[in-house]
Amino acid sequence: MSDPTWRAGTITAMQSVLLQAQDPQDFVDRAARCTLRRVGTRGAVSLVARHRSRHVVAATDERAVRCLAVELDQGVGPASDCLADGNPRIVRDTRPPGRWPGWLRTIGLEGFAGAVIVPSVVDASTDLVLTVYVDRPCVPDTASAHRSEQLAIEVARSWGFLMRTVETETLNADLRSALDSRTTIDQAIGVIMARHCCSADAAFSMLRETSRRRSVKLRHVASAVVEAVSGSPARPAPAFRERTTGD
Repeated sequence: MSDPTWRAGTITAMQSVLLQAQDPQDFVDRAARCTLRRVGTRGAVSLVARHRSRHVVAATDERAVRCLAVELDQGVGPASDCLADGNPRIVRDTRPPGRWPGWLRTIGLEGFAGAVIVPSVVDASTDLVLTVYVDRPCVPDTASAHRSEQLAIEVARSWGFLMRTVETETLNADLRSALDSRTTIDQAIGVIMARHCCSADAAFSMLRETSRRRSVKLRHVASAVVEAVSGSPARPAPAFRERTTGD
């Protein structure tokens, strides 16, 4: 069992990482460094985080970068096996032959005595693999393995929340842009209907044809029509209620 004080400190540290992160890559970079500080062993850490088709990787030093590169380049290694069966791995012998000879040879050459590899699944589209490389002469022990598992859980929880937030922010921006465009286009249609005594469909067809012919976005054409008549930009869209992560 982990020390409750240590676990509370880990949760607090990961919350700080989440609050300070500027984007998903920055979060994974910070989470890897935080993990190395919290795990309590000398070595290095790598993280591979996934959300849908997006993969973000990080490593705390060049040695871990090279070890991770071997695994990613070859497509064979403990990380993919861990995700496949959901079970962590503890590697205490880096001498090939083994299940992953290329990776084992590399971590041995980089001065690591072994590693703890832990998967953590948030949902069907979101997961990560945490690898803690342990420097010689130490070897991965039960305590470091348990801490690595707890850290993977906390990192994954924060990663999942971050990606849901990013998706919500992207959706809000798309909806806001669509609402602004629709408002401007509707105003331009009204102007054209008044000037040409035509229907709304005919006015929209005129806007669309001008947009196609000039290779200018429809919204920009509509904005120009409104400004040409009124001398000022189109009226802003009505207030938009943003979605929240929990919606």
